[in-house]
Amino acid sequence: RTNTPRPSPSTSTATPTETPASTLTATPSPTSTLAYSRPRLLEPASGQYFSGAETRIELRWEPVGNLRGDEWYGLIFRYVHEGQDIETGAWLKETSWVVPSYFAGQADEPLRRYTWGVVVVKEIGKRADGSREGQEISPRSEMREFTWR
Repeated sequence: RTNTPRPSPSTSTATPTETPASTLTATPSPTSTLAYSRPRLLEPASGQYFSGAETRIELRWEPVGNLRGDEWYGLIFRYVHEGQDIETGAWLKETSWVVPSYFAGQADEPLRRYTWGVVVVKEIGKRADGSREGQEISPRSEMREFTWR
């Protein structure tokens, strides 16, 4: 498994309630009753093109309701780096995430494509490494992609 870069409060421009995660470690809910509807992505539009490492890219989605203290938006962020599929993300209370500039140029040529989506997760514990363990409590949003050169 590839060691995935992690967004962190010291390098990210997201708000302080961002919680980094190397991957979205949530598991699908075993019940058919989900607490929230599917998150609806707002921007950027799928297929949007961005240029320059210092370009500000903000991923935004509509709120699904008032999240409880142990509930989070689980951001899913994927790309291919040196031929390896990378998935990273963050647990957020906000309905947006600014993509840290250190991701610029990480996706392989020639496409430089990044994919993202959101799911609501409930924290159900901690793993031995201290990372959160969660359970998905909404359907996953659509996945959108953008190009960043």
